[in-house]
Amino acid sequence: MKIAILTESSKEGKNQILAQFCSIYCDSVLTKAKIDIYNFSAFENVWINHYDSFIMIVPEWNGSFPFTVKKLIDDSGYPSLFQDKDILLIGTSASSMSNIIGIEQLNYILQFVGANVYKKKVYIPNISKDMDVDLEVRLCKTIKNFFKKNFKEI
Repeated sequence: MKIAILTESSKEGKNQILAQFCSIYCDSVLTKAKIDIYNFSAFENVWINHYDSFIMIVPEWNGSFPFTVKKLIDDSGYPSLFQDKDILLIGTSASSMSNIIGIEQLNYILQFVGANVYKKKVYIPNISKDMDVDLEVRLCKTIKNFFKKNFKEI
């Protein structure tokens, strides 16, 4: 199984740190998985078919999501390469809003192109603060449940 974790962040940014946390956790529960981390802006649409599942860590940009996410979806063609791909959405924000609006917009777009968006989303407010234990537990539980429906090794 191949998993791509996508975000938009600097190498030292909080979203990148969150992506690394998700990668480590996925690696611990999915023993045979190959996990890669990319920025949306560096991910090529031709690579979509190389992955079974995606975890999208989506920062809030101007009350929505980064244009690089929309560009990736638009460049995936029609029918979309995201069709039938399993996707977990994680919204982050420097404010207390957790990118709820951007994640809901992205959810509708991904469903429109035929992706299997996991019904439970994770919303992380105040991303500039360190993760607390409650957030780590909630995030791990959601990731585990996301993969549990498809893989027997969990």
